[in-house]
Amino acid sequence: MSSRLKVAYDYQIFGGQKYGGISRYFFELANHISQLDGVSASIVAPLYINSYLNASHSNLKIIGKSVPVVKGTWQFYRLYNALVSPSKIAMLAPDIVHETYYSDRYALRRGARTVLTVYDMIHELFPNSFRRSDNTSELKMRAIERADHIICISKTTQRDLVNHLNISVDKTSVIYLGVQLENSKLSLKPIRNRPYLLYVGSRGGYKNFKTTLEMYGTHPWVRDGYDLVFFGGGPLDTNEQALLNNFNLSDRQVCHETGGDAALVNLYQNAAVFIYPSFYEGFGIPPLEAMSCRCPVVSSNAGAMPEILGDAAEFFDPFSASSMADAIQRIVCNDQHKDKLIQLGLDRAAQFSWEKCAKDTLEVYQNLSH
Repeated sequence: MSSRLKVAYDYQIFGGQKYGGISRYFFELANHISQLDGVSASIVAPLYINSYLNASHSNLKIIGKSVPVVKGTWQFYRLYNALVSPSKIAMLAPDIVHETYYSDRYALRRGARTVLTVYDMIHELFPNSFRRSDNTSELKMRAIERADHIICISKTTQRDLVNHLNISVDKTSVIYLGVQLENSKLSLKPIRNRPYLLYVGSRGGYKNFKTTLEMYGTHPWVRDGYDLVFFGGGPLDTNEQALLNNFNLSDRQVCHETGGDAALVNLYQNAAVFIYPSFYEGFGIPPLEAMSCRCPVVSSNAGAMPEILGDAAEFFDPFSASSMADAIQRIVCNDQHKDKLIQLGLDRAAQFSWEKCAKDTLEVYQNLSH
């Protein structure tokens, strides 16, 4: 083995995700790993659609070409990557291959140790949130069985993985993600005129946006005093629109915003409260992003949220719209408590850095390669 530890990340998430939490994690991890002493890092993604890779550090080798997102091309990209990437990875002769999602095949069969990250156990715990054709759980199990080591992004994920899939805890490590939102230190003029509550990300199934709409529609003091803004995740679907109609809510009150980090930071900085209502999360980056932007957070008390947010958030029962409303009221009706939460949130978010994530992950790689 050469004196420099050689690490390769496979194409999976970069070939399938333009933006998103998992590709952000692997981009930040690879980017920061590449800047540490004694390591050489490469991302092998022959055809990739991911936008984060365009901002990579010069130390990080990107082996592949950026291609446009064109309807109907995804299957071709995936097939091409699956055929071409093993030989490209083999040419690097890596000591470690870190697979970026769940596959039924090795990224490299011989000559390297395999690391896998498990983010959560949502598919196993909330199967009804996904289509019957979704085979993520099956692919995850195969990837787990063949991995030499598994990184879990929280103690909650580690516990659920060990309990539900009977995996030895000795095969796992807990390494927290980082939080780094561009422009989070800027002071930005509000882009909205009325006070608002903020929700960020996808909204289906276990994300529990439905209870957020129910809370908003059934508590007049919330509806009369605040708009409900949701960022990303696409426009309202037919079921969500039906709920709006049922509560007689207008698109002016419940509105969709999109944009890049600057728009998101603006919304975080100027929101009255950030709401995170999930029935389960393996980690949860958005509430930490909100905290880093001085936005007070109300969160469900489920999954990893108490572990990740500590004493820096107001918690509620995700099955109760009234519990959510009470948590919001405890913040907006008490400026002293709000200011305390904002400071606790800043301190909490500062504990999660990509630098620490990279150093802890490198330690796993080094232990495996010895």
